[in-house]
Amino acid sequence: MKLLLTTHLLYSQSNGYPIYDYLNFLLFLSVIIFGVIYLPRYRAKQSRFDFTSEFLRLTAYVLKSDHKITNKELNFVYSFFSNEFGKDSLPFYKKKLATFIKANGSIKQALKKIDYEQDPTTKLQLLNFLIKITIIDGFLTKNELDNLRIITRGIGLRTYQLESILAMYSFITEKEFKQKTKYKRNSHSVIDEAYKILELSKGATSTEIKKAYRKLVILYHPDKAMHLEKEYQKSAKEMYQKVNNAYDILKESLGFK
Repeated sequence: MKLLLTTHLLYSQSNGYPIYDYLNFLLFLSVIIFGVIYLPRYRAKQSRFDFTSEFLRLTAYVLKSDHKITNKELNFVYSFFSNEFGKDSLPFYKKKLATFIKANGSIKQALKKIDYEQDPTTKLQLLNFLIKITIIDGFLTKNELDNLRIITRGIGLRTYQLESILAMYSFITEKEFKQKTKYKRNSHSVIDEAYKILELSKGATSTEIKKAYRKLVILYHPDKAMHLEKEYQKSAKEMYQKVNNAYDILKESLGFK
């Protein structure tokens, strides 16, 4: 705004002097460069910074879900930070995460911002990362699941999308642990998991399965995550493959092409 005002004043006082016309041109050019090049980059950088803070806040929230933070969980998170932001930046993000872990603030504002500002692919990859934290030990507690549901709804996703991603992994829930004295990590039916991954109920028709598959391969396609950081891109490829595997399992089970 100040540049525009200065340009207007110079133009109004030029009185035909070439030097004023020259300065006016330079200022006008500066306004164009600022508006077209610098401003979008600044906003993108600021948006990315905000998302990183919200990402760390939600990471801390999930880590504290079961009232204990294990070394296995922290090592997984630190490894992600190192790969995502670089080893030199790891101490900064560890310190920042520790600050959020000690804090007891609400996550509602962070959820609202992510819901408003981020695209569906970013939201799904964020949720996938948070899920991995909770099941890194092969066990999902009730508190962890409840908090994942809060985050899922808060960022504008559906519960069935949470269940779809959970079905991509092998783990034992607290409820299952209490119901069985003996259990196996792969105690769920592979076919049941395939239905969940495709966001379907058991007994869906081949037409419904094909429709769900087409929707999800578009949503999870790695090309959709090209604007994200390398760790999210890697995760997107893994999820895309699991959707394809689930579809192949149901095709073979039901005998359709």
